[in-house]
This record gives sequence, structure tokens and C-alpha cells, in this order.
Amino acid sequence: MANLQRGEEPKVVAHREDIKAQFKAAQQVAKPRAHWPPEAAKAFSEICIEKRDLIPSGKANSWVGHPISDEVGLELFLLTNIAYTSKQMGNKWCNMRELQHKKDLIQTRMFDEPHSAAGHLRLPGQEENESVKYLKLEEENARLNKQLQETLTKVNHLQDLLQKADAIRSTMHNQIMELKKSIRVFCRVRPLLQTEHKQARITFPETWGYIGRCVCLAHSESEYSFTCDRVFDHTASQETIFNEISELVQSALDGHKVCIFAYGQTGSGKTYTMIGEREGDDMGIIPRTLAKIFETIEIRQSYGSNHTVMISMFEVYNDKVQDLLSPLAHNDDLQYVVVKTATEALGYLEKSLKKRSVARTKLNDRSSRSHFIFKLSICSTDKMLEGVVNIIDLAGSERPDSDASRDLQEEAKAINLSLLDLGIVLSKMENGENNISFRGSTLSQILERSLGKDFKTLMLLNVASEEKFASETLATFDFASRIKSCKKTMRIIKANEQKIVLRGKEGFKSPGGWHEKGGPCIKSPSIARNTRKKVMSTANRQGDYNRKRKMYPND
Repeated sequence: MANLQRGEEPKVVAHREDIKAQFKAAQQVAKPRAHWPPEAAKAFSEICIEKRDLIPSGKANSWVGHPISDEVGLELFLLTNIAYTSKQMGNKWCNMRELQHKKDLIQTRMFDEPHSAAGHLRLPGQEENESVKYLKLEEENARLNKQLQETLTKVNHLQDLLQKADAIRSTMHNQIMELKKSIRVFCRVRPLLQTEHKQARITFPETWGYIGRCVCLAHSESEYSFTCDRVFDHTASQETIFNEISELVQSALDGHKVCIFAYGQTGSGKTYTMIGEREGDDMGIIPRTLAKIFETIEIRQSYGSNHTVMISMFEVYNDKVQDLLSPLAHNDDLQYVVVKTATEALGYLEKSLKKRSVARTKLNDRSSRSHFIFKLSICSTDKMLEGVVNIIDLAGSERPDSDASRDLQEEAKAINLSLLDLGIVLSKMENGENNISFRGSTLSQILERSLGKDFKTLMLLNVASEEKFASETLATFDFASRIKSCKKTMRIIKANEQKIVLRGKEGFKSPGGWHEKGGPCIKSPSIARNTRKKVMSTANRQGDYNRKRKMYPND
């Protein structure tokens, strides 16, 4: 419908009732308008001046439901073909009254105040009309609103691109982790303590291909070398350790299940590696994991992604589960607590560690006698994903002391049996077996869901560098040799003897002395010496035979 000027006869095709119905329909779908076209503003002003006696004198809301609003709106619709709601017209009318009031005040000041100073004089043409200023302000407001909508559109587009890029990154990161194998083994060598003065007998080869992956231990008359995915010497910091492990934390943020184990004898630095201090350079894996997770969640929230973080902490003591978050002294019903900050989660961690079962042993005054499990679940509400991080500080793996009490011996037996079963489970998973039983121990049963499909596991070995702990270090290497990514070798280093390298993968031997059917995983030095004698004897006989053949070819 073409716009009509004031005073002209409106050219309508339908009856007035049809026009009124069209106006009502257009009024229902009318959008908020930050700027009125100048023609509509002028027409509205003229209509209101003509009907000023009928217009309510209250606020903008007084137009809503008032008969004058339909009458003014219909006439304005006929003139401009634009439908405005009652509230829009009420707001416009209030703005016009406020503007007129300001103009009246300006005119009053111009005539009432003294004009002794030349600066007070306002000559015609020196000041713009207030209505013109108002229209300019409305135009500027409309321009800024348009610019804001364009910017918001660009932001939404960039957020969509960011989410797509994050999905691609997650897929590629998972492929890289699969190439690195689902089960990996790291080894960390603890430095000498100030109270220990004897020189360590652990070295790190500098041969190409073994740098950062191999550690050598000289013990008795043999030298043992252990090769795994990554070896950290005694100078490695807590930050260096976590930088290698942070890839697994990222996998959990992407919705995968992760298990990180700390394995080793009592006093080898497992708890320090896993927990350490609450802040500073000595922060362990758990505090650094919490910091990384909440930092990533805060970044994702900026583009509309929502996450919920839940934690649970419990221990497995004598093959029984004890919830460390429960206020009860003994409770095997696991509780999950929703945490919103890393500081809140660390508060729960400190309370749980005070309840952990410890005992005095010959190696440590406060030796952990239970497996401590810190479980953290990350639920993404928009992607419907749940990532899980299990950080397990395993109990000390040393052999039971014959002089210890009966209770300590039972504890050591339960610990070593559970570690043996865990090693068997990981070995079968590494070999790709389908039928794996997790019922051998409570520890394996708890971790069954996290060690299932699409899992990622890291075994972090902690060994002491002192010579007196060499046998325990070898037992730790025996445990890890169960995994295909690890390799343990031995050679005889007695003087004037040929070096013989033996490699054993015959069976699995637990640190406590129990072993799976098949025998120990490494031959003893006596067996190595007997093997050497047999090899040398056979070589000598073959050499004698060859010499005789040359001397008497016809015989």
C-alpha cells in the first residue's frame, strides 16, 4: 500500500473492517524498532496533536489497552503502511513530551535569565533545532544497533568454526594417542636423599635411539637395562613429568577414559609425583590436572560449552573399598561430589589423605598400605560426553618383611596379589585379548569401566637410585616387563669374560615373589653363567673339528 499524505483521501480496496484486521495482524508480528522513519514520526506527531485531548497523560504503559491506541495506530497504518504496538506508540509519545518539555525550558531560560554577557545570547541559526538533534541521535542509535547485530552474527559464526575446529583437533589428538599405544610405561628415577651418601649405580645411556628411553642398573656381577616409552632422570621436575602426561588429561577432556598409575616400592617417590604440594614448583600430577581441567573448562564456557566436574576418592585396603569422602569411619558406598574450582577439589583431597591407611615399615615411617584412587569425571552437557581420569597411587610393592607383624604381612600379601592381578589384566589388554576377567582383585573390578573400550593407560614407575634398593628396582622392572612396550635385558660384566645378553619374556613375576605359571621373567646370574659355558664349549668343539678337516681333508 502506497504511503498517503495528511489530508488526502486514503485509497483502500477493502472495507474498513478488512483494513482493521490487516492492522491487527501486522501489529501482532511487529518487531521492536529502535528508530522510527522520519515520515512515520512526523505523521504520528500530527495525529497526536490533533487528538491530544483523548491521549492518556500517564506513562507509556497507559497506552496499552486504551481505545486511543487502536485509533491512532490504525490511522498511522493507513498513512505509512507500518504497524506499531501500543507500547511502542506510548514510548514515542513520552519521548516527544520530554523533548517538548526540554524545549520549553530552553526558551524560558533564554527570555528569563539576564543576557549581560555575550556568551548568553543565542541568535537564530546558531543552535540546531532540538527535534533535528533528536532525529540524529535516533539515526546514530539505529546505526550502532545494526553494527552490534552484525558483530554478534560474526561472533556466532566464529564460535561455530571454533567448535568444528575443536572437534577436528579432538579426533586428531585421539589418533595420535592411539599411535602411541593405549598402554604406555614411564620410569622416574628418584634422586639421592641428603641422608643417603652411597653413590647410586643407575646410569642413563647416551646411545642414539635410547636417549630418554633407557635406564641401566649395575647390581652384583650383572648390568640390567630397562627400556620403556619414556625415562626421567633424577633432575626431572614435576612440571616436566606433567608436560608428558598432559596429553592424557586432554583425552579425558575430549570424552575418553584415562588411568594413570604410580607404581614402585615404598619411599620411591610415588606420592610426591602424584600429589606433591598444593601450589608452587612441587605441585604433583593431581593438582596440575585439576588446574588444567578447570582452565580448559573456563575457556570452553566462553563459547557456550557447559561442563560438570565430579570427584570421588577412595582406597582399597586389604582388598576392601573404603570411601574417603564419607564422614563415616567405614563406608564402602562411594560418594561423588560436584566441584566448581580446583581449590575446592584440593580441599577434599587434603581431607581424604588424612584418612588413608598408613603403617611404619623398614623403608618408610609412614608407608601407604592401601591403593589410593582419585577419580574425576568431566560431563559435557552440550556434547553428551563423559571423560574420566583415574589417578591411582598404588601401595608400596616391596616384599613383606619376615620380622613384621602378622597384620603387616597380611597387608603386604594383599597388596602384591592385587598388583599381580592388575599386571595380568594390563598384559591381556595389551595383547588384545577379548575375554579378560577383572574379578581377580577388588582393584581390577573398580577400574573395569575405565580399562574398557577406548581406554588410555599410563604406568609411571618410580624407582630409587640407591644400591641397597637394587633388588626392589629389579622387581619393579620385572612388573613392567609384562607390557610389550617394555624390555628388560641383562649382561654379565665380570672381568675377562665375554658379554652375554639374555632377554626373558617367559612369564610374569610380581614384586612380592608370587609369579604366574611359566617361571620368572629374567634368568638369574647363575643360569646366565651356565648358559655361557655351554655356548663357549660348543664353539670350541666346532673350532677343533674345522681345524682337523683342513689338516686331513681325505679322512
